[in-house]
Amino acid sequence: MKKLISLILAVLFVMAIFCGCAKEEDTNTAADNNPTETTAAPAEPSLSEEAVRIYMDNMDLWKAEVDDTSWYGYLFLDLDFDGVLELIAATNMGTGFFSYNKYYRVDMDSKTVSEIPFPDVIEEMQCDYTGIDYPQLYKNNETGKLKYMMYDNSRSGAMQYTTTISELWMENGSIASHNLWTYDYLMDYDHQEGVETFTVYGEDNSSENVDKDGYYAVLEEYENNNTRQELKFLTVSGRGSDTADYDSFADLDYNAQYELLLESYNAFSYN
Repeated sequence: MKKLISLILAVLFVMAIFCGCAKEEDTNTAADNNPTETTAAPAEPSLSEEAVRIYMDNMDLWKAEVDDTSWYGYLFLDLDFDGVLELIAATNMGTGFFSYNKYYRVDMDSKTVSEIPFPDVIEEMQCDYTGIDYPQLYKNNETGKLKYMMYDNSRSGAMQYTTTISELWMENGSIASHNLWTYDYLMDYDHQEGVETFTVYGEDNSSENVDKDGYYAVLEEYENNNTRQELKFLTVSGRGSDTADYDSFADLDYNAQYELLLESYNAFSYN
């Protein structure tokens, strides 16, 4: 009898172990079939993405209002070199190639955009942003200060063309500029030989006419006192782009405009 009871207890013990294993296996199988789902947190927008988004949300402030004969475009430069880029809305219009530009800054905290004052602007003598060679960026060898070198082409008369080179920078919350040199060419009516006039400007904006040798001597002195930086930027044309097929920037939808401006923002660099 004792042997029978022992046998029954042994059988029950083995069955208990088997059932426990089976339950554990069922639990593991259920866990395998129903893995815990995890949702990745959305990536935070980069500084450039956030800045461009704020610019886009304030487009009514800076979008160009131009007629069909004008060129206009947008580009980003770091005018105060704080890492957050300023937006430039640039236009060229009229037979005199006159330039009219507006400068804007973004406030990342308040998510607002405001126009930057340009107190010393001369209406018909602003910087051109259509040329592939300008702007340039120079660092003063003594002070380390960075300034953009700009140019302005204009037609003063039917046969007179003027190119002015100037520095541009941001100071105390405003855009500042200082003329460096002017090259003036007056063509004769036979288109055979023209008259060249060279002008250089002092720190106080005083001007002096010099001959060609004196003009190039001043240019060489500037190159000796300043080091040109490798500057990269991208202008988004309002009348077309190498990256998209369209008639006007204004005709694009929000996302397409955003992508073009973001490309321009990310293109800026210097060293």
